Amino acid sequence: MKTKNMGLISFISLYFFNIGQINPIAYTGNLDLNVEEINKTENSTTLRITKDTNVKNVRLPDGNWVSDTSFTYTINRNGDYDFVYNTIDGASKTLTVPINSLRNNYLITNNPNVLLNLKSEDMLSGMGFMKFRNEIGDWSPYEVYKTTKDWTLDSEEGLKTVFATFKDIAGNETSEVYDKIILDKTGPTINTFTINNGQPYTKVRNVTLNVSALDNYSKVSKLLISNDNINWTEVNYQNNIPWVLTENSSNKTVYIKAVDSLGNIGIAKTASIYLDEILPTGSISINNGDSLTNSRNVKLQISFRDVHSGIKRATIIEKDTVYNIPNVPKTTNPVTMELPWTLKMGSTGQVTLEVEDNAGNVYRTNSKVISIATLEVAQFRLLDVVNPAKPNFTPITWPFPAQEMKSGANISFDINYSLELDGNTTSIVNGEYCVEVIGENYHKIIKTNYDNKIANGFSSTIKIPDDAPKGSKIYLSSKLTATLTNNSETFKNEAFFPNVNEKALIGVISGNIKEDIIFNEIQ
Repeated sequence: MKTKNMGLISFISLYFFNIGQINPIAYTGNLDLNVEEINKTENSTTLRITKDTNVKNVRLPDGNWVSDTSFTYTINRNGDYDFVYNTIDGASKTLTVPINSLRNNYLITNNPNVLLNLKSEDMLSGMGFMKFRNEIGDWSPYEVYKTTKDWTLDSEEGLKTVFATFKDIAGNETSEVYDKIILDKTGPTINTFTINNGQPYTKVRNVTLNVSALDNYSKVSKLLISNDNINWTEVNYQNNIPWVLTENSSNKTVYIKAVDSLGNIGIAKTASIYLDEILPTGSISINNGDSLTNSRNVKLQISFRDVHSGIKRATIIEKDTVYNIPNVPKTTNPVTMELPWTLKMGSTGQVTLEVEDNAGNVYRTNSKVISIATLEVAQFRLLDVVNPAKPNFTPITWPFPAQEMKSGANISFDINYSLELDGNTTSIVNGEYCVEVIGENYHKIIKTNYDNKIANGFSSTIKIPDDAPKGSKIYLSSKLTATLTNNSETFKNEAFFPNVNEKALIGVISGNIKEDIIFNEIQ
């Protein structure tokens, strides 16, 4: 009777493999033999064989016969293992146990030339020959049995299976056995690669490379990084890697390759970021650099530029006021503009320009300090109105209703002002007034300087024209002029009552003072 002799085959790898646990299974054949896996690892499994009372003996896959009621047998390679047994009544039967789950964590190699480790035993005539084949391909010719064999895998990447069959000297041939190994010839793929999480600009050379890579068969082990695609630095694979860019502000490209545990190097991938180490430039002035202003409402002249990453933000700062200029042009060309601005309270003003580029560099510059001289009318009063019918006049402050007045009689008035100056500015203030008497077919103007200078103001007394007809209206307006000097610069500041190009109605003619005097004398 022809018997089968089970052979063993294995591979050697220069790199790594992992060992894992596999759940045991049980096999039963014809209720005569019970085969159970009792101890299984990645590379071997131990079977417990229990025979029924009608079984005389059992021939193991290695050719040995046993007659014990229960015994064990260890297998360390995948294949079909035949247990041949004889029954008491003289029948010969076979239970085939398939073992195909060993070495699921396969060895990996990047070289198709591998070494097969072999083991096969024959207890009778002895081992004679062996032959092999790849999963795709024909069997090799039989050759003399040895414990090792140099073998070439299929060239295509992936999981490879090598089959072996052994034959003893008597010509008995084993079932084929096999083992698997992964052929990995290409490097890992860089899935994502950014610098500083994809930010377009940086103001410092020290950046972080953000990397993820994957290898089809093994694992990513190393990274090769370069600033010039010529000189490479090797680092252990990780997702975030500190890196230093080359000097000088410009667009920077970083090259990266992934290396797997076998030494396969993947295709380079690049990421870019703009290095901008240069501060923006800018200037700001108030009223074109004047030393003095007679109004808090001024004009700001502003210019700024960034020649590398471009301007992100331009901000005007004065004391607690922060104003971001809207719609700043996104350009590296010079930007100039003029903006209206109202200076804060105080006798001097200064503004700051803060410019930030897209890389985060910030430049600050201050305007020249400007002195603020504000001249304002504080009040206008009608001090006295000569009217014999109403001899006791009480001074009144504008605004007030038109008062009853007499032609040919006197009126007195004054005006007060407020002038805010810093310690470096001197001033001379003058005042003039204009009185208009307007009636039917009558219009007369009295225009001259104030007569008297008082504290922070002026006063004057005038006579209403004798011929002003009854019902005429009396209007008054004033203009104050401050001549200001600061650092040898001189200009004028003006204030008006009631307002520029306006006049105040202060009285109405009810008669002539001569008529009132005659009437009083007659009485």
